[in-house]
Amino acid sequence: MNELRNGIVRILNQSDKTVGTGFIVSTELIVTCAHVIKYAGAKPGSDVSCVRLVDGQKLEALVEEKYWREPANEDVAFLRVNEPFSEDFPLTLGTSANISDHSLYSYGFPAKLSRELPVRGTILGETVDGNLLVLRSTDIVEGVSGAPVIDQQTHLIVGMVSERIKPHFEKKKEKQEIILRIGIQTHKGYLQTTRPTGRLEDIAYAIPSSVLLEICSELSIEYTCPYLGLSAFTENEERFFFGRDKLVDQLVKKLLSYPEFLAVVGSSGSGKSSVVQARLFPKLQRGELLGFPQNVPIFKLRPSDKDTPEESLLAAFFGVQYSESKESGDVWARVQHYLKQHSSRSIIFIDQFEELFALFPDKQEAFTRGLYDLVKAVSDVSLIVTIRSDFYEPLQNSALGHFLPEYQENM
Repeated sequence: MNELRNGIVRILNQSDKTVGTGFIVSTELIVTCAHVIKYAGAKPGSDVSCVRLVDGQKLEALVEEKYWREPANEDVAFLRVNEPFSEDFPLTLGTSANISDHSLYSYGFPAKLSRELPVRGTILGETVDGNLLVLRSTDIVEGVSGAPVIDQQTHLIVGMVSERIKPHFEKKKEKQEIILRIGIQTHKGYLQTTRPTGRLEDIAYAIPSSVLLEICSELSIEYTCPYLGLSAFTENEERFFFGRDKLVDQLVKKLLSYPEFLAVVGSSGSGKSSVVQARLFPKLQRGELLGFPQNVPIFKLRPSDKDTPEESLLAAFFGVQYSESKESGDVWARVQHYLKQHSSRSIIFIDQFEELFALFPDKQEAFTRGLYDLVKAVSDVSLIVTIRSDFYEPLQNSALGHFLPEYQENM
C-alpha cells in the first residue's frame, strides 16, 4: 500500500479541517469530488489547501475551471498544484470496464476520525448508463469522498468515491425499481435496511475512470491485461501475481541459508519462472532479505539454440554485441573479473535450465563446472536456476550436483 499512500491527499477547509480525500493523477494534477471542494469553501478558479498522506506536506492548488463538473452532474474537480510532483507520486488509472465483483481497496479520511482509514469492499458493477460504479463497502462514510477506487486484481485506479447520489425511498418496491434501473438486479439482498442518510445499506457510488478521462484531456489509462496466457510473469507483473506465499517463504529461507545457489525444481507449467521473477525478485530488489542490497543486479539468461551457453552468459552481462565479439576471450575469467569489481551481491538467473542439457549435451559438463567454480570463487554471487523435474538427474550428476539437495526447493 506504500505506493497508494504516496498518492493520497487530504482536502482542507479554511480552518485546516479535513473535509474529504483526493489523489494525485499526474505530476501537476490532483482529482477529488466537486462537493468536497465546496465543503472546503473553495470554487473553480480559487485556491484550496491539501496535505499529502505519506509525509504530511501541505500543498496549495488551483481549482481548474475547465475541468470543473458540478456536484449535481459528474461531481468532479481537478486541482493543479503550484509545484509539480516527482514521477513517483501519480497513481495509475486503469479501465473501469468488466470489473464486476472485483474486490477494491483505498484510503479515506472519515470525518469522525483524526487519521486515515483503510477502505475495503467490492465493485458490484456499472450503472446502465456507465456514469457510475456501484460499490459495496461498510468503510465508505463521510470524509471518504474523493478517494480512489483500486481494483484488487490489477492494482489500478478504476474510479473515485462519490457521495453525489443518495436515493431516498419509503417503500421496498421503490427500492427494487432503482436497483433494476441501475442494473444490479442480482444484489437485491442489500435492500433490507437503509442508513440514516437514506443510502441503501452498504451501497456506495464512484465516478468511473472512464468519466475522469473524458473530463480531463491530460489523463491517460493503462490498459494492462493481468492474464498472460502461457507466458511467465516477471517483476513488471508483480501486482498481478497472487498466492504461493508458503513457497516464496521457503525460497527466502533457502537463500538466506544458502545464498550461493538455489535450484527451483518442478514439472513443466508449474509456475517456476513466475514465482521466482514475480514474487522472489521484487522482494530481493526492495532489499527485504538480509545480505541482498536494494536494487540488487540480476543477470538473466535462458539457454537456446541461437547461441552457445557461454555466449548467452556474456550477453547477460555485457550485451549481445559483446557476446558476438571474437575478442571476448576467456568467458569465465571476464565474468569473474566483472563480479569481483562490484563489491555488493549480484544474482545470475538461468531460466529453463533444462535446455542446457537438452540442447548442448556436449557442452553441459564444462558449463556447469564453470558455473560451480564461479560461485565458489566469487563470494557475493548467487546462482538461481529453474529446471523441470524430469531433468533433475542430469543436474544432480553435473558439477552443480554438489549443492543438492540442500540448495533446492521443489514446487
